[in-house]
Amino acid sequence: MRDVFSLDPQWRFCREEQVKNATRNDMFFMFSDDTKTGAAEGPRSDGYYDGDWDTVDLPHDWCTGAEFDEKGGQGKKPRSGAWYRRCFRAEPEWEGRRVFLRFDGIAIHSRVWLNGILIAVSESGYTPISTEITALLRYGDGNVLSVYTTSKIQEGWWYEGGGIYRDVWLTVTEDVRLREDGVFLCSEKGKDGEWHLHVRAEIDGDPCGCDVRVSCLGGTVSAPAQAVTGLSLAVKDPPLWGPETPDLVPVTAELWRDGEKIDTETIPFGFRTVRFDPETGCYVNEKPVKLFGCCLHHDHAGVGVAMTYPIQRFRLEKLRQMGMNAVRTSHNPQSPDFYRACDELGILVMDETRHFSATDEVLRQLRTMVRRDRNHPCVILWSLYNEEPLQCSPVGEKICRAMKAVIDGEDGTRLLTGGMNGALEPEGVGRVVDVMGFNYLQYGYDEYHALFPEKPILGSENESWRTSRCETENDRLRGVYSSFGRVRLVNLNPWASTPGDTWREILKRPFVSGGFIWTGMDYRGEASWPAVVSDSGALDLCGFEKDSYWWHRALWTEEPVLKLSPKWEGIPGNIVPVAVYTNCDTVELALNGTPLQRLAITPCDAPVLELPFQPGELSAAGYRGGKLVARDILCTAGPAAELSITCQKPALDGPEDLLIVNAALRDAAGTVLNGASDLVTFTVEGGRVLGVGNGDQASRESDIVPFRRLYHGLCQAVVVPDGGRELTVTAVCGGFSSSVKIPVGTYRRYPTLAVSACRMVIAPWRMSDVKPDYPSPEAIPDQRENWIPTTVGGGKSLMLSGKRGYASVTGQITVPEGGSGTLTVVLERVVGAFDLYLDRDLVFSAPERADRGFRIPLKDVKPGTGATLAIVFRLDGGDCGFYGGAYLTMDGEG
Repeated sequence: MRDVFSLDPQWRFCREEQVKNATRNDMFFMFSDDTKTGAAEGPRSDGYYDGDWDTVDLPHDWCTGAEFDEKGGQGKKPRSGAWYRRCFRAEPEWEGRRVFLRFDGIAIHSRVWLNGILIAVSESGYTPISTEITALLRYGDGNVLSVYTTSKIQEGWWYEGGGIYRDVWLTVTEDVRLREDGVFLCSEKGKDGEWHLHVRAEIDGDPCGCDVRVSCLGGTVSAPAQAVTGLSLAVKDPPLWGPETPDLVPVTAELWRDGEKIDTETIPFGFRTVRFDPETGCYVNEKPVKLFGCCLHHDHAGVGVAMTYPIQRFRLEKLRQMGMNAVRTSHNPQSPDFYRACDELGILVMDETRHFSATDEVLRQLRTMVRRDRNHPCVILWSLYNEEPLQCSPVGEKICRAMKAVIDGEDGTRLLTGGMNGALEPEGVGRVVDVMGFNYLQYGYDEYHALFPEKPILGSENESWRTSRCETENDRLRGVYSSFGRVRLVNLNPWASTPGDTWREILKRPFVSGGFIWTGMDYRGEASWPAVVSDSGALDLCGFEKDSYWWHRALWTEEPVLKLSPKWEGIPGNIVPVAVYTNCDTVELALNGTPLQRLAITPCDAPVLELPFQPGELSAAGYRGGKLVARDILCTAGPAAELSITCQKPALDGPEDLLIVNAALRDAAGTVLNGASDLVTFTVEGGRVLGVGNGDQASRESDIVPFRRLYHGLCQAVVVPDGGRELTVTAVCGGFSSSVKIPVGTYRRYPTLAVSACRMVIAPWRMSDVKPDYPSPEAIPDQRENWIPTTVGGGKSLMLSGKRGYASVTGQITVPEGGSGTLTVVLERVVGAFDLYLDRDLVFSAPERADRGFRIPLKDVKPGTGATLAIVFRLDGGDCGFYGGAYLTMDGEG
């Protein structure tokens, strides 16, 4: 059966510029840069000492801890490289089975080694790395994974972070298995109303004598296994998946051989139909659905791009409350946890690939994305491009057709689209895609529909309204924008529109299927210094609501919405701007109980009123058909009276529990002090602070410390438990303190593969010919004398046993810098008499024939150097050799 293990906990980590990397003796550079398999040096070697590196858990974005730099790269962070290492034990019972390694995502370009053997090279931070490692493992022993990743080569123009920022998995299977991402499900509703589940199962290995069985809702179908096995199963009245009823049904695929189940995979599946009508828009299960969508990047305050399932779920739940029902993954595939959360919440997804090209590598990345995501009911469209220079050219059309062929071969059940700025061109991608996506060009809706009435259209990217939470003025020198501003070339770029102007055009046209606002949340990058975070989100980087959130909620939901923003503060008699967001028919305003004015407002209007300030309470009452349906109040804040903290647990069934803790400084009446910027310090009993944020787009405070200044009265901590059943979070701000006890648990779906003790393996090994005389000191470490490749740990040496004379065996080591123990050579079992040399210096002698293990301390060695470890055997005609492994350790550490 299949065993799946998480490799996320306890990796060693070091920035590239901090790595201590000694060069070893390497004649003709034969062992450098992977020219010889398994003979690596430096951090990629399994003989490297990493005991003085940091320990981190995955997912991990090292850029969150780097200093901001005005001349830096994405998000004003440095572009650099980093190393990760982890040691694990391959169990002896795995031998005879197959073992696979999968990285869900490493930013940005990366190389992976196992036991000093290069096993993978990746050019994309958004494409999983999957490889079989069966033949390369040391069973019953420790194995070292080394990963080098660099952000010096960018893949996108937004913040992409750095490091192993998605999960890592190790899977052990039988010799025949269901291929990874090889089980494809699709459903079809028959004319008689009965549903049919179609399954395509790919088998990896010899399928002879095997059967494939598929079960769903009590029904089962089976067929003899082939390389590609097709099955169909009738399903009566399954619950339907959709935005209002995201019902998922488990579908189990099993592989059987000789009456024994040898592999199984359970896929949460959604029965649903999706179609796009060129006149009336999108339909899910034959019900019309206007796509109220958000473009969404993939980073969050405190953690960067290293977002686990609970953070994904938290963000999507907040946007769902706004009325959002669709997401465009701009401009790259997101993590598996994102699609899982969208499935569970009923969110429709336009799944976008990163690169628009027809090269072998780009088509491989596209194929990987489609195969990974095609079983998710949330995915309703494949998006192939975003504002590409070749989009309207004959070359662009050919590229698009090549990409379409890949998708049709792996899926074929979903329509194709893309984000285009220039949709009225006669050539290019418009001839290939099924649904035309408009980026901002709203004036083209009618003209395109008249020219191509048979093609559905949607707004693939809209708005780009620049705002900052609670700010009342645009101030580019501070890197902030008014929360309600509508100034051209300031809050609105030349191509941009306000939410109201955008949705006025979409909502009155049934043939426009919907739109995707830029963006659902703020994100790092695409910002002008001193800002480091983009400002177009409906939510800020922490998920705190901005004005855009309330405007969209008024536009997208049926429930009554009434919101006054941003605050009622000022000097008596001065004018204070207040925006009104509502979907009520009329709104009545009052100041300290005295009526001010009555407004008739449409959701698209959201007027900004200029009101003379008086301290107190500005209230609003919203009416529909003359009936009071909503209220809102802005209060002038008094002196600080309390620090409140609230905990939001996004989900309880994720890979692990994670908590979002929000802190707010309030007055005695509970009003948030919108001008407050005091420092808040978080402490956690039973856990730790993973990161912090406050939503300030120009903040350059550290994200990875347990404290943060308030921004307009609010800040946030991301907290993880340490494995207990309860944790206590305390926040302190000046003289105010608040604590909350939170029950927690660990909800890992898969067991964790434990970290084994990391040993510095000595390698590569070379040996000399057998000679009659003891070698000279000069010849002992000489690679020209020791020229025959050999290994240790395999038992009797056939070249040395039964011989008389002398022979040397040499291995390369790096003497580590750091560490508090004594560097010790461990020889697990040696047969024969020998002397041990470090370069030319004798450090140990076993003059009599031995058959045992040795621990030999190396004293007075110079740290940070490469050296040759040489063992000179005295051959007496008996058996001789290394019957066990040979490695270095730092005795006395820990």
